[in-house]
Amino acid sequence: LDILASHPNTAKFLCKKLVSFFTNDNPSEPLINRVVDTYESTNGEIKSLLTTLVELKEFWQEVKVRIKIK
Repeated sequence: LDILASHPNTAKFLCKKLVSFFTNDNPSEPLINRVVDTYESTNGEIKSLLTTLVELKEFWQEVKVRIKIK
């Protein structure tokens, strides 16, 4: 599991799922990449991922386009 969790594709896949869950079905690549950077620097700590996501200006711009916030 450690090998799987540390693989770069895992970070991209999980962060895309997380961002699309809270914003819209096709989130922008820069938004996903910012969350991926946090995933890699914190070893996937969920609290940090969500904090990064909510603090990003791009997040609120995408939420305004399609309201999907839970």
